[in-house]
Amino acid sequence: MTWVFIFRLVVAGLLGTVVGIEREWRVKEAGFRTHFLVSLGSALFMIVSQWGFEEFLAYHDGLRLDPRRRRSSAASVSSEPARSSSTARSCAA
Repeated sequence: MTWVFIFRLVVAGLLGTVVGIEREWRVKEAGFRTHFLVSLGSALFMIVSQWGFEEFLAYHDGLRLDPRRRRSSAASVSSEPARSSSTARSCAA
């Protein structure tokens, strides 16, 4: 099982590298390092949220966790547009 996780992290890192190199080639702001780290971090987050709680749940029989809820809430929070300070001030007034 550990090799499967390592393989998934390597594939995510390679795909992030490909996207990052392409963006550096086109002289865009976010390049190789940014896309590599974001893809690696998101793959790690998915692995931990999917399989990170198996031992904990094995010792607590009556407890149920749904890791998909954590992933969906993280995706919905990160996709919301950020408010600028001028928008926040006009909403507060």
